[in-house]
Amino acid sequence: MKRTVEQFLRQVLGLLVFFSAVASTMLVGRFLVTGSTRFGFLLWNLMLAWVPVAAALWFIPTGRSSRPIASILLLITWFIFLPNTFYILSDFIHLRSTGDINVLYDVVLLFSFASIGLGLGLVSLGVIHSWLRRTFGKITSAAMIYGTIFLCSFAIYLGRYLRWNSWDIITNPLGLLVDISDRVVAPLDHPKTLSTTFIFFGFISLIYSSSWWLARRFSSLSD
Repeated sequence: MKRTVEQFLRQVLGLLVFFSAVASTMLVGRFLVTGSTRFGFLLWNLMLAWVPVAAALWFIPTGRSSRPIASILLLITWFIFLPNTFYILSDFIHLRSTGDINVLYDVVLLFSFASIGLGLGLVSLGVIHSWLRRTFGKITSAAMIYGTIFLCSFAIYLGRYLRWNSWDIITNPLGLLVDISDRVVAPLDHPKTLSTTFIFFGFISLIYSSSWWLARRFSSLSD
């Protein structure tokens, strides 16, 4: 069963690498046709979305070894950069007809990057969830994962509307803490915070729950 899960994971990652190349080619094609660097941020966002996946995959063998410091650093890296995977979903806010290219091309372009980001987030969560489940049990691991999804949803709000980045935790922790505490202490004063956080939390939780069930179902059938 373990081999089947690993094979399935490799296949999914292979597809995500392939579609990342396709989406990047579409973006470069748009640059060449229009002469505009509009949506260039998608490539940067996609690169950031791969960071938590790499950290999660690297963490698993490290977590089994006697290198606790390396394991903790990788887990922190995974946690800090995980919101970048789902954040790409919010890039649809930039969609509008510019007249320099068929707007449907931009729809497909944004959908491609958003789907890849979502896929990377789900894979990354699944890898860590499997480890947490073996380490802490079914209920505790589920609580930790859905708590992480909630924090990711809040982080999407911080990034989209307040323009905070993952690395600001290190470069400007005080300013970030002030904005977060203001919204935690008086959440009703920031309705957009609540709506954005719960919209993404509900959507990501639903997609992840379905994907987790399907992945485990696939593993049991292939055993």
